[in-house]
Amino acid sequence: MNNEVLEIKDYSLSLKIKNKFVRAVDSVDLNINKGEIVALVGESGCGKSLTALSILSLLPKSAKVINGEIKFNNMDLLKLNLSQFNKIRGNDISIIFQEPMSALNPLLKIGKQIQQVLLNHRDDVENPKEKVKDMLRQVGLSEVDIIYNSYPHQLSGGMRQRVIIAMALINSPKLLVADEPTTALDITIQAQILDLLKDMNKKKGTAVLFITHDLALVKNLCDRVYVMYASMIVESSTIENIIKNAKHPYTKALLKSLPSISQRGKKLASIKGVVPKLENRVEKGCPFAPRCEFAKEICMKEKPKLVNFEDSCVRCHFARELNK
Repeated sequence: MNNEVLEIKDYSLSLKIKNKFVRAVDSVDLNINKGEIVALVGESGCGKSLTALSILSLLPKSAKVINGEIKFNNMDLLKLNLSQFNKIRGNDISIIFQEPMSALNPLLKIGKQIQQVLLNHRDDVENPKEKVKDMLRQVGLSEVDIIYNSYPHQLSGGMRQRVIIAMALINSPKLLVADEPTTALDITIQAQILDLLKDMNKKKGTAVLFITHDLALVKNLCDRVYVMYASMIVESSTIENIIKNAKHPYTKALLKSLPSISQRGKKLASIKGVVPKLENRVEKGCPFAPRCEFAKEICMKEKPKLVNFEDSCVRCHFARELNK
């Protein structure tokens, strides 16, 4: 039995910048099985959000799909028209955006907004108002009668994010895309949101793609991790393998830059340089080479292939040599 909910295969996307198309997502392979929480990790500007928006067909007009497939339950999403996609989006596939104030309509009450999502896909719901209130309770909100009749600006950031999660889960989707859902929240609320996602994943069996720039967040949340750099997947494995035995120099550098008790009083490690802007990227060579302390001449000239190595997939010319 095939448990694969999402399969992205050799997917590439370009964005039009200053009258020319630049590769923003490059040859991405990614899959998620039923009941899994999978992380897509990398710095800002690496293409994580564009990958997420591709799944829901929410790309900007300047985007152009070059090649590849995005399959949901064996159905190629890239071949669907708008009418077909609207039946899936918000129903079988939902998304949590990182900024709840921009995701919620400031002119509509909370209850009305969630109810609209429910009724857009269900015309046989008995007492939709109560179903919405029950969903608000499930995401850990109290005084749901007050929240139902509140406007977004009347709620705290943590409450608004829970509302967004309730909206995303109201139709019991098979796949939930969470695009940096805790970025704007303090550490306490952040932990609550992560616990909520884990709980919902276990109870409903929803597959989750969790997008973040912070490897520390996914340590106790995800089953597997894809590490993305400058539009490409550079490493993928189980969370245990990534944390204990990362193979790619970029993944190693990300882990070294995380604060820990053992590093107390010491200067934190950092990765030199920054992710190159789209318009400054070159097609040849390894994208991480200009920042990599192990880079050699071949790294600047030839793009490395994604290879299997010790239960991981790694895109590095010297993966075996660096991990003896």
